[in-house]
This record gives sequence, C-alpha cells and structure tokens, in this order.
Amino acid sequence: MTKSSFHYSLPPVSSVVDGQRMAYFVRIFRTAWSYLREVSGENDYARYRTRALAQGGSAMTAEEFYLWQLRRKYSRISRCC
Repeated sequence: MTKSSFHYSLPPVSSVVDGQRMAYFVRIFRTAWSYLREVSGENDYARYRTRALAQGGSAMTAEEFYLWQLRRKYSRISRCC
C-alpha cells in the first residue's frame, strides 16, 4: 500500500457495547500505531524486505537499506530553501 491510500474506518465509540470497549480501544491504538509507522517511514524496510523476498531476490540488511535511502534522498538536487 502506498502512503496516500490509507483509509481507516472505525465505528463511533457510542455504538460499541461495554464489554467490547477495551478491544475497541486496542484496535484504535493499533490502527493509529500502524498509521504512524507508515507516515514516518518506519515501515519502509519491512515492506521492501517482504517485496524483495517475494520476488525471489535477496534483501539488503536494515542498515544497508537505511544508507541506500539516505544516499538516494541526498544525492539529488534539492530546491528547498
């Protein structure tokens, strides 16, 4: 999934039965945590590794991937500021 295709839908708290409130809040927390991981880029390596292994290739280590991302990000011309 791409970062822009995330859509989370949760029912309103008032529609949740009292016995299910804790499970509901756990679900909200997990959803929010998952969203934050995607937005921050923390999930990039996991997604890359899954895709690389599914295609039958070998995957870079987490450190190699991080360095590759840094080189890719800062080797291009930046027009900011």
